[in-house]
Amino acid sequence: MTTRNDRRRPVARVLAAALVAAVGTLGLFTGTATAEPSPVTGGHLDWGVKESFRKYITGPIAHGTITTSDGATANADGTFRFPSASGDADAGADTAKLAFAGKIEFSGHDTQLYITMTDIRVTLTGSGGTLVADVVSKSRSTGELVTYDDVAFATLADTDLIATDGTITATDVGATLTEAGVPAFADFYPAGTALDPLTFSVTTAPKPVWQPVVKASKTSGIDPAGETITVTGSGFDPAANVGTRPPLAGKPTGVYLVFAKITQPWRPSEGAPSSSRTVLDQKWVLPAASRAIVDPAGTNPDYVELKPDGTFTGTLDVAAVSQGVDCRTDTCGVITYAAGGAVNAAHELFTPLAFATTPTTPSSPSQPSVAPSPGPAQPAPPPAGAVTSARLEWGVKESFRNYIKGSIAHGSWTLDGVTGGGPFVWTNLTSGTDDEVVFGGGVRFTGHNGLLDLTISQPRMRFAGSTAELLLDVRSKGLQNPNEFVELNDVVFATLTLGTPTVQNGIATYSAMRAVLTPQGSSGFAGFYQAGAELDPVTVSIAKDGASLPPPGAGGSGNTGDYSGSSASTTKLASTGVDTGPLTGLGAALIVGGTGLLVLSRRRRVTA
Repeated sequence: MTTRNDRRRPVARVLAAALVAAVGTLGLFTGTATAEPSPVTGGHLDWGVKESFRKYITGPIAHGTITTSDGATANADGTFRFPSASGDADAGADTAKLAFAGKIEFSGHDTQLYITMTDIRVTLTGSGGTLVADVVSKSRSTGELVTYDDVAFATLADTDLIATDGTITATDVGATLTEAGVPAFADFYPAGTALDPLTFSVTTAPKPVWQPVVKASKTSGIDPAGETITVTGSGFDPAANVGTRPPLAGKPTGVYLVFAKITQPWRPSEGAPSSSRTVLDQKWVLPAASRAIVDPAGTNPDYVELKPDGTFTGTLDVAAVSQGVDCRTDTCGVITYAAGGAVNAAHELFTPLAFATTPTTPSSPSQPSVAPSPGPAQPAPPPAGAVTSARLEWGVKESFRNYIKGSIAHGSWTLDGVTGGGPFVWTNLTSGTDDEVVFGGGVRFTGHNGLLDLTISQPRMRFAGSTAELLLDVRSKGLQNPNEFVELNDVVFATLTLGTPTVQNGIATYSAMRAVLTPQGSSGFAGFYQAGAELDPVTVSIAKDGASLPPPGAGGSGNTGDYSGSSASTTKLASTGVDTGPLTGLGAALIVGGTGLLVLSRRRRVTA
């Protein structure tokens, strides 16, 4: 036996639905999916191939036989029924991709004439279609059996599909022999010959009714110090939101699940900016196939699977006061909205959360009442005296550094009067008082062949009672406006949580102060991060009256000059504070598309 077609039959092609699963039409530009075909759960095809040929086979000349097997049967009118339909169909669009089981065998002239047909597939496009089959026939010229795999045997006429109570039918669909079908039909007929019309009837699964609902395990009386709540969702159409940005452009992106402070309007469908949603904690809920792209290991807890039935279960860390937000007075709660650049009003849900008042511990009956605590002690001021030297240790943001030197940005940074590779170390004190210390020098980050360009310099630590601020000179150029620089001088870039310093030998050290990006800092950061994002912690040491500073902490020293390293592996989703897209590659890296920068937010519980 010889084979006319070099392409081998796929091992799993018996599951013919796999050939048709990708025909759903997705709305790439609107971010929502258009109506999709209905999956087929059963049905059959009636087709006689060609009536005159059947009569010839069984007539007095060929003295042949026609045999059905593998589920195919003969109808009373001489046509054949092919069962076990699979695939999908859309009666509204008059489209279908169907596969049928069964085998038909024609034999005549003492087997000198021999043709079998199996694995029949029907495709309708709304303006015609094709019948494809696997055919084995005996060549009339050589007498050898020739295999024609997946041969486009016939072209099909345009037809109207009729849907009734979960059944889609097509009746008397015209069929015409193709050029490719001629040798498969043992050269009995020329191309263009009319074949028997075909009729099929298939049943379809009911389309689910998607009605998104979100429920939180606790919505009131939440411990103001912080709790982890469980959030469940149902009725979320996994195919409804389609990404507009790499790496999920054209693929379902699900929804963001966020604990946030909101200001009205907050919904993207109403044109609300991301600044109306202050992200305090976040998960990304998306279908398994899409998650496999952004989280190949499937181990990152910041991703949650959106199951095919539209359900999900995730957790959020919630607290009354977080990142400069006080949810006892601000409007806070659980929100969901379409991810990956998609916009879908149906998926924009808000569940308010209410925190308990701070509990008081009742006195023991056997003990006298105890006066309430006066509250936490205020941070001790640094020792008095003239500032003679100081050191600032700060890495800006670890995920941003990983991104710059990673496989996407292919970037580097240049140090000017600064040491270290993250954290960076400033020791060039230009002025110092009890209220502030100012340093010279800066760091310039570049990537994407210069499209990304950010310089931070002249850091100024300003103390004000129990708080502190980090001011910077910033010059930045982002990917969305590659020909425009933003220049800010002495901008309050971050607010700091000022703890009690350690004071020893005339040196005050404020260690690992929590740093939160301000709105002004966000605008100077080229739109990379939203206000409220966690930055790397800040450590500052101040020596007075001639005291000598100790060596910097681990990782706080290094060589000046250019730094360009290989990407560091990480599995934690970057804590960025912007809610407009995915993070892949390094796990903490940013995904940059052709039209902008896409970042997924996540509040870090522990800073590194």
